[in-house]
Amino acid sequence: MGLITDRAMHEEESRQQLGRIYIMLMGARFLGTLAAQLIIFPAAYMISMVVQWI
Repeated sequence: MGLITDRAMHEEESRQQLGRIYIMLMGARFLGTLAAQLIIFPAAYMISMVVQWI
């Protein structure tokens, strides 16, 4: 991110792309968080089932 921001400070074309890059990064973080939640809850349930079985 630092390199992209630095390049945007010096080049007009990069400045226009910077906004799109930020939006894509925030969207990717959001989707990653949702995917993690979809994986963590079933995994925690499975672990609790195994612990009760043991």
